Amino acid sequence: MAQKNILLMFLLFTAVLSGCVANRQYADVRRNHEVQNFFRTGDILPGYRYYYTGQDVEPLAILALDQTYQLKSLFWHEFDSDVQLQQWMLEFRRSSGSFDDIAYITVDYKGMEILSPDKHQIGVVFTRYDWIIAWYGEGKEIYISRPEPAGQQRSPRLFHRFYD
Repeated sequence: MAQKNILLMFLLFTAVLSGCVANRQYADVRRNHEVQNFFRTGDILPGYRYYYTGQDVEPLAILALDQTYQLKSLFWHEFDSDVQLQQWMLEFRRSSGSFDDIAYITVDYKGMEILSPDKHQIGVVFTRYDWIIAWYGEGKEIYISRPEPAGQQRSPRLFHRFYD
């Protein structure tokens, strides 16, 4: 009888956890060479909010997000200076080709896009690392993890503890 109750509790617990994770809608984040070329010009897009993650001297990534979306994150910091963006682009050019001792790769910044559920571009990222997870919250909320090296991929479930 005790084994039956334990099994029943385990199945119920598993069903509840599965339902919580299955309800999340993840955003499509993919590489885009046009985004990469856009960021290299150092121009600010109207109608977008800008964020960076990492050190303010040399960020790991820069994010431009459609201002109709609300970013929910502990890792991204907003900025609004095109002068700052241009300084960072110069720093990115300087550091390209150097060795990244965290990921054990040559530094190469990439352009990525974030798509809405109906496949419209709602954000762009210029990043050193190419593994990013993004998912939608309520309404126009979006959660975006900080970029990480692809070789150090983790389950999307691990990021939820920082956001939930």
